[in-house]
Amino acid sequence: MFIGVDVMKSIHVRYSPCNENEEQGTIVTITPSIQSHSKVIEQLTVHLCDSPINEKLWYDGDIRCQDGQSMLIYEWTPSSSTSPFRINGGQGFYFNQTRSIILTIIYRKERRLHKEQSGITLQVSHIIPRLQMATMLVGNKQKGTHFSCRSSNSPHLIYAIKQLNPSENKFWWRMHLIYVRYFGRKLIQPVFDSKLKSNIAQTNIEMTVPDLFLMKGDYLLIECENTSQSNCYFLIYYIYDSKLTKNNNMCEENSFSSLFKLVTSREILPTNQTITNALNIDGSTIFAAVCMLLLVIWISIIVGCVIM
Repeated sequence: MFIGVDVMKSIHVRYSPCNENEEQGTIVTITPSIQSHSKVIEQLTVHLCDSPINEKLWYDGDIRCQDGQSMLIYEWTPSSSTSPFRINGGQGFYFNQTRSIILTIIYRKERRLHKEQSGITLQVSHIIPRLQMATMLVGNKQKGTHFSCRSSNSPHLIYAIKQLNPSENKFWWRMHLIYVRYFGRKLIQPVFDSKLKSNIAQTNIEMTVPDLFLMKGDYLLIECENTSQSNCYFLIYYIYDSKLTKNNNMCEENSFSSLFKLVTSREILPTNQTITNALNIDGSTIFAAVCMLLLVIWISIIVGCVIM
């Protein structure tokens, strides 16, 4: 998907398949192609519309999804990398005749560009996987430093996270999951900390630790550096089973500031701490584990006496 532009502030292009075999598939790789005029580009995005769009090209304005439902699947800004974003494990973003792929390029100001050829390259697989990829937008556009939301669907397997429109100064941010389980117990799972982990691939899309499930009723906490230049707004990539549940990319925002008291303060974190897959366990969990251990020992003693 490449374009040549005239005079405008933004341009929208709908993906047009070359033949019937390309009308459906799964997007597995997105590669930005930014030409020499990249300094005039403010933002490049790719959306999936849940409805067909007749227009192939239009200037300025909105994406124009007929039902208003669109899903952001990729963003590039001048502080981003041009490395490909590859989705592993056979998953990807599914599209067909009823879903439209929209490329949008926003320029810093309205002007005439000559022979501009910025765009994206999509690698599409014709294998339709059972597990599909989707995204949700979470965070605070208004320069807030703390955000919390509660999942309204079940289940989501978190795949990756991208900070939207990040600053070139790379301000820190971190994310946690709070699992709500039986008897109201809350288990804390670190998801990502920008100071403790770096993106080796330099795609600006951070891969999370494996097996991070966001279930119905769980909380997602985001904390960002307290500065006017930081952007606490994120795109979360997740995998779901399209045959078992209808996709719902809502994470209902709440103001449960008390939840952040469960997370270790950044000021007292050890410098050599690393993110692991282990859960932080509260006192009630330890007590339950001890009781279970004593029960197993008691049963073992009884069985031993019966055998003797």
